Amino acid sequence: YALYFPAGGASVRLALPAAPGLWTAHWINIDTGRAGAGQKGLTGTSLLLRTPDKSNWAAALVPEG
Repeated sequence: YALYFPAGGASVRLALPAAPGLWTAHWINIDTGRAGAGQKGLTGTSLLLRTPDKSNWAAALVPEG
């Protein structure tokens, strides 16, 4: 999955009941092209993503393993 968060900082809760297991969010700062700190061990049934700061961010959500 790919998500885009416009400037200002944000959080979103995703419910992925059809996608059980663990997920990792890889953050990319759209303004600089640099990677942010990833979030590992997210559960697919209900996960909370928060942007690292108030910049423009994209997140790639990929299954672990």
